[in-house]
Amino acid sequence: MTHKPVRVATLMLIGGLSTLSAGWLMAALTGGPAAALGLSMAAYETRTATSALGPPQDLRRARAATDAALAQAPADIAAWLRLAYIDSLDGRLDAEGLAALQRSYSLVAFDQYTVTWRTRFALDHWETIPPELRAQVRREALGFLGTKKSGELRQAWLATPNARGRLASSLWVAEHRRRARLLSAS
Repeated sequence: MTHKPVRVATLMLIGGLSTLSAGWLMAALTGGPAAALGLSMAAYETRTATSALGPPQDLRRARAATDAALAQAPADIAAWLRLAYIDSLDGRLDAEGLAALQRSYSLVAFDQYTVTWRTRFALDHWETIPPELRAQVRREALGFLGTKKSGELRQAWLATPNARGRLASSLWVAEHRRRARLLSAS
């Protein structure tokens, strides 16, 4: 049984899984060889989808590879976020993209690997995000503001071209500071 973590580490290195979610790790540690094979196939599809998004862009191929990755690893929040991103490439985030973003939060509410990209993406589309999802984004943002990710998050948020998104992130930073002052005063 002690060989499973070594196998997972090898798959992570060989497969290039830079954003391994907690769901993937648990599947590999508890699911045996079939889960490890699914991770390997999902990693392949992830690389395929990522390359299809780079120049030249092939959205149909990126979408098909992302769907295939999700068939192998349905808890891969990076794949769900990629679906949201693909949906947004026409300039707006539609219901399908919103559902994919929501799914990423339903699977993992606080994720150190995607927090910067995910919260910035939400801010970029702040007007189209429903209130319940905005609340989830806010909770994740506030949860990571007190960590070593704080500077990276603030920099990403300030770079959003969406003025309403920048305003929302400014309010998060102010709320975080207020909470920190209250904690230090007590």
